Order: sequence, then C-alpha cells, then structure tokens
Amino acid sequence: MEVDNRSRRTCTGTLIGMGIPEYEAKRYESWLNKGGSLLAVHADDNDWAKRAKAVLDRCGAKNVDKASEARGHKPHMHSHHRA
Repeated sequence: MEVDNRSRRTCTGTLIGMGIPEYEAKRYESWLNKGGSLLAVHADDNDWAKRAKAVLDRCGAKNVDKASEARGHKPHMHSHHRA
C-alpha cells in the first residue's frame, strides 16, 4: 500500500520533531514507502538499550541504529524491517 504525500510529510515532520535529522527522516520515509516498518524504542539507560537491541536482533530487525537524545535524556533506537 502506497502512503499518500500528505501522510509522508506528516511522518517525516513527526520524526524531525522527535529530533531525528531530516536526512534520516527522509531515509526512513523511503523505507516505509517500500513496505518496511519503523520502530523506535526509548530506553531508561544504556543497559536497557543493549537489551532492546538484543531482542531486535533476535527478531530479525535490520539496520538497528542507536542514538542518544540531548544530554540527560534516554537513549533510543530505530529499527526498520521489511515484513
């Protein structure tokens, strides 16, 4: 199912609003348009981030990226996977 332009702009804008750089948000948009999915995980600390990555890896997630928000915020991961 193709995502319409308005939905794409909303998704990209939402990702940018979450602090994801525009070039990454557009890359995720492209992935979604090809039938992929996107999952963001917010972890309380690096230990939980490592646990989340291990679960995603076991489930076959591709391109798991780890990023930290501004200092003092929780680490989060992005994963995209084609079903």
